[in-house]
Amino acid sequence: LNQFQGQHAGTGPAPPLEKKESNSPEDMAREMEKKVNALLEESATANSENKFSLALEKAKEGAKKERQLCKHREQHQLMDQMNIDLTYSVCFNLANQYQANEMYMEALNTYSLIVKNKQYPQPGRLRVN
Repeated sequence: LNQFQGQHAGTGPAPPLEKKESNSPEDMAREMEKKVNALLEESATANSENKFSLALEKAKEGAKKERQLCKHREQHQLMDQMNIDLTYSVCFNLANQYQANEMYMEALNTYSLIVKNKQYPQPGRLRVN
């Protein structure tokens, strides 16, 4: 081992990794999904800091980006990559932010959409009265 280190010592650090310049539809969808997740987290964080109007704004923006992501996947025949959990999370977060901002009718409508959508894995855990 010491002999190996002696022969290869001093060659310097490894070169930096090359940036991936691929703009395939799959890569674009992955980037869009990361943006939606970031907005979801920002919304939840703002809510926990009692910044309810900012949380609602981020939730609405996240919902808009998530719809764009779904349309992108439909246009490029990437329906097998559809992330139902992300859609559920975005809708649930939006409903929570409406509720936090005392927009009860919008919150109830959004919760009702979640309960009525049979694609979501756990709609039965949510009950709307």
